[in-house]
Amino acid sequence: MPFRALAIADDDSLVGHLNPGPIDLLICLGDLWDASLEKAYWKYSPKTAFGVKGNHDSDAPFPSFVKPLHYTIEHFGGFSIAGFNGS
Repeated sequence: MPFRALAIADDDSLVGHLNPGPIDLLICLGDLWDASLEKAYWKYSPKTAFGVKGNHDSDAPFPSFVKPLHYTIEHFGGFSIAGFNGS
């Protein structure tokens, strides 16, 4: 079954200004402020959110709505999605 995903990383200037329509999955690819992640989550209302930390991120955990992908495999919409933190 097809799904719509929105991936964001590094430059958060368009978060909240894009109009991708309904999305099912939000993917954070690193180097974003928690406030930007929260803004994207509440603006786009995805069913789930995954993320990896970038080399400029802190070691603090993601906001509770983001499932970390570091050395982890998650399944969504018939796909396996994996990741690791870093640069």
